[in-house]
Amino acid sequence: MKNRLLSLLGATTMVVLFLATGLVSAQSLNFSDVSSNDWFAADVENLVTLGVIDGSQPTYRPADSANRAEMSKLIIEAFDIPLESPQFQTFTDVPTSQWYFKYVETMAMNGIAVGYTDANGNLTENFGPQDPITREQAAKMIILGASLPINQECTAVFSDVTHTMWSYEYVNTLYANSIVEGYEDGTFLPHKNINRAEIARIISKSLTPQAKACS
Repeated sequence: MKNRLLSLLGATTMVVLFLATGLVSAQSLNFSDVSSNDWFAADVENLVTLGVIDGSQPTYRPADSANRAEMSKLIIEAFDIPLESPQFQTFTDVPTSQWYFKYVETMAMNGIAVGYTDANGNLTENFGPQDPITREQAAKMIILGASLPINQECTAVFSDVTHTMWSYEYVNTLYANSIVEGYEDGTFLPHKNINRAEIARIISKSLTPQAKACS
């Protein structure tokens, strides 16, 4: 994490210098579908610089949803979590032959994502690697992956994230660390699928969290 934070500081300094001198252009970005005018452009660039996102691809597809397997890889890469190499699979839908096997297993072994549960709260041995990840699921993975302390001071930050929801403290912790702000109408939309632009923003911000008082 120390090396990654140092790299992030260097990348951020470079972005600031470019902005200050007016040298940022659409051509300087890695992807043809990410313009320097996009609100998430600097976040994508930071993650490319850190090696979290593969900058060799021609496009980033910012509007696309990410699935749970892809998110697992991003979490492991972003927070420098040692990759495990188990011999047997934990989930029935994550065989050892898949590229994401080690990433998903590492998530499970670190308690970041342990798969789906049934109506009684029992683990089903399914992870749903191809399922789109929702905003509240991403919140939990980010908080646990970054090892951010759960914030219990914030209450009712978003109108659609109530204290009875399992994601309540995770979402509030994102807010308390200046990682998310929610929508203009005061909602978070926890069940909405998160897209790749939003993922770049929250992962980038979670690398340098800034504590703030709850409003």
